[in-house]
Amino acid sequence: MGSRMKEKRDTKKYMLAGAAFAVILAAAGLIAVLLRGQHFGNNNPNLALQKGVKAVSDSVEQESLSADMAIDGNDGDRASRWSSENNREDASHYIRLEFPEEISVSFVVLKWERANVISYALEGSVDGESYGTLAAFDSAPETLRQEIVLPEPADVRFLRLSTYAVSKEASDFSDLYQNVSLYEFEVYGDKPTAYKLEAPVIEKTAEGGRRLVMPETPDGFRVTLIGADLEQVIGADGTVYDTIQDKEVTVGCRVEDTRDREETREVSFVVEVPAVVEREQDGAPGANACPVGVVPSIAEWRGGEGSFYLRKDSRIIVGTDSRPPGKDCISPAETENSADEAVSADTKALWNVAGLMAECCYKDSDFQTSLTYCLGTEEDVGPGDIYLGYTEEENGLGEEGYTCDITDKCVIKAESAVGVRWGTVTLMQMLFTKRNETEAAPQGQIRDYPLYKVRGFGIDVARKAVSLDVLYAMMEAMSWYKMNDLTIHLNDNEILATSGLTGSAEKAMTAESAFRLESDILGVQAGGKAATPQEYAYTKAELAQFIATAKYYGVTVVPEIDTPAHSLAITKRYPAYALTANEAVDQIDLGNEEAVALVEEIWREALDKDAGAFRDAEIVNIGMDEYYGDGEQYRQYLTRISDLAQASGKTVRLWGSLSNMGGTTRPSPENLQMNIWSTLWADPVEMYEAGYSLINMQNNHLYIIPGGGYDRLDCRELWENWAPNRFYDYNRMETIPSYSPQMLGACYMIWNDMCGGLDIGISEYDLYERFREPLGVLSARLWGAERIGFEEMTSWAELHYKVRMEVWLDPDAPAERRAQTIAEGDCAYGDWAFYAVEPETGKVGFTREGRTYTFDYTLPKGEWVTLTVEGFSGVTKLYVGGKSFTGKEKEVDRLGSDEPFEEHATFVFPEQRVGKETGSFDGELKLDVDYSGAGDFKEKR
Repeated sequence: MGSRMKEKRDTKKYMLAGAAFAVILAAAGLIAVLLRGQHFGNNNPNLALQKGVKAVSDSVEQESLSADMAIDGNDGDRASRWSSENNREDASHYIRLEFPEEISVSFVVLKWERANVISYALEGSVDGESYGTLAAFDSAPETLRQEIVLPEPADVRFLRLSTYAVSKEASDFSDLYQNVSLYEFEVYGDKPTAYKLEAPVIEKTAEGGRRLVMPETPDGFRVTLIGADLEQVIGADGTVYDTIQDKEVTVGCRVEDTRDREETREVSFVVEVPAVVEREQDGAPGANACPVGVVPSIAEWRGGEGSFYLRKDSRIIVGTDSRPPGKDCISPAETENSADEAVSADTKALWNVAGLMAECCYKDSDFQTSLTYCLGTEEDVGPGDIYLGYTEEENGLGEEGYTCDITDKCVIKAESAVGVRWGTVTLMQMLFTKRNETEAAPQGQIRDYPLYKVRGFGIDVARKAVSLDVLYAMMEAMSWYKMNDLTIHLNDNEILATSGLTGSAEKAMTAESAFRLESDILGVQAGGKAATPQEYAYTKAELAQFIATAKYYGVTVVPEIDTPAHSLAITKRYPAYALTANEAVDQIDLGNEEAVALVEEIWREALDKDAGAFRDAEIVNIGMDEYYGDGEQYRQYLTRISDLAQASGKTVRLWGSLSNMGGTTRPSPENLQMNIWSTLWADPVEMYEAGYSLINMQNNHLYIIPGGGYDRLDCRELWENWAPNRFYDYNRMETIPSYSPQMLGACYMIWNDMCGGLDIGISEYDLYERFREPLGVLSARLWGAERIGFEEMTSWAELHYKVRMEVWLDPDAPAERRAQTIAEGDCAYGDWAFYAVEPETGKVGFTREGRTYTFDYTLPKGEWVTLTVEGFSGVTKLYVGGKSFTGKEKEVDRLGSDEPFEEHATFVFPEQRVGKETGSFDGELKLDVDYSGAGDFKEKR
């Protein structure tokens, strides 16, 4: 311990004295991805592998994990690594390399076993006594393979990696494992050519535009542009678009050695893109600041002066004088009539956007403004009017970007109707936050666009029935936050391993399962009012209409039929098609051709262009997760189902599992999107290098199991540490380049695992609350702009209400009347009702979604009693008093809990029919309802 302390003191002294080594406070902003080939050729060997190099460390976890294991050239064997002692009191450790003679080092590669170290430094010394800092880091490595590039070569004989702090997070078990561990400590005298390149520069074109010029490369190397994280600022062809605000853009380049001496690499650079100045008053003392009430916040803003006011005669004008860029180029094969139809479709799309805006402005409880909308041209726009139209030419806005020019009028333009929709959402958020008699928005210019293409949410409607009303409410809330991707997981079953039903295959077949879509192939009926949630299903027409309607809101619905696992709803009907192991009867036997043909028929029914539920879907999810059968059969099956869906013009999405499913078949990555939900099942780097488009859906960060182990998302963690392109858990730590078109975005997911034997009464409101809570945070992270604080994005009000009643029950009520219903409401399945007399027990109670709850209280007949029902998330309370309210009513019972794994009794009090309107209440009633929470869910209830 004494020598270790001495080394620490020397390091601090020489850092203060300013040793002649370069100090790097981060990874220099230069990030590379190794794509193929050996690290270097003979001209630049790994110096740590030369003879005579000695490795020592301050400690080891066990003798076999000694320091010399980090310089043996073996990074594929888990046992071939150095690991320090697991000291929970002190995470200060080191591993030191001593070279036979002085070397020049420019490049170091650290191959971590776990990226748990959060404060560490690379240090060098000539004499082994005086150390200088070569690179210092105050956060965990972005990837398990960390490359450290020194700006100038350093002459050393001793190279030391010192660690000072280790994460204590429980999510990756760092709280238990405080040791530091390296597979390899590689040292190179030269750095890869990719790291020697100058940054790309922006030049003006002869036409007056701007373009990105790639850096020059030495002979025998080629550099090409891969893309930019903000493709709306720097396009795939290097075009630098006209921006209204300075932007910092990360661009990625591929550097190839055409003589095959070095590996092919992707390297990134940060490029500063200056704004194209168009308004002299920008930055003037009176210029408006960017509105902070918009979530997600605006990507580019140039402030004007004054405000835009809505008037009593304000209109939304749908432009008939504009068409999307490129639409005026009609091919000679098209008739004049088909061109007219194209114009009509484009105008109709804007008309739908205008209608949604007018409806939202009128329905907002605080705003309640009536706006008319009509066809017209930009010349027709007057003060207080809002114009919706298409841009004349492309300016990098893409499918979802838009511009909004706000003066005394408001002009919103985009290259597509979806972009216009997002422009209206931004304007409405600006207007709704004013809350004054003259609704207004600050004047200025907006150029707005998302960082990621996929900004999603998904919900398991199989293991817990979810009504279309709630799906519509979720979809509309997503649209308000510019979240554009909604997965509907239509079939699944109780988790067999935790069901208690695995004593035999026959018993396992009795587990709860559901296929929530009408199917002639499977005999699933829908359309009538189901008696129980388990029988609830959507008709083909209902789901098709939902998919089509969501498009107006800018939301792409991704329906999912999950096979070959999670398929008990199928194997129950066809037991011969199931794998035979007790815990695998929910998995389809892919060695049975008839079973595979059945699934193909199910998909053909759903994809049918005339009557299929998925006919208007652009993307479909084919499942493919957690299969325990043969890997090669799995890969061939994946290819068949993917080809079938793509033949219908669909993009295919699946749950990544290829890293865990061996075989020789390589499914084509073309038109295939992969959800990375577990790095064990699908390694993100491996899938990226194979060419798949990736969506971050990591279970440890983005899964919600209401009432279970992942009951709610950690919004603070998501805001402060999470990023859509970072994949980190106890197994891996990888970052996929945000500039790559393969990195699509992220999606959070509700899984209703608490079903069957684990059912604890989770309600639709419980689902909605957990969906709604992180929506603002994830919207901001995925859209990319960050101008507002954490609290402003997490302002969702949890359920809370009080219903006060004075109740008198008629003692002469008909004897056959078993139930006395005070209030009730309609629902797609089950009943929603509050009982003065619950029919089975005779006590006060309520029912919802096929589940009944009773308080330990019976109302007397023929006398006035006051009841107060107070509702919270998970809990409903009952208070009882005398003839009139005194405010001192006694709590007689409470039902439910909001804790995981405990019974939930959330109840949203229904008001559709009250008292005698229910048709089953005999007596007199006075009712007062005070809602302080429930939000947009209650409006749909």
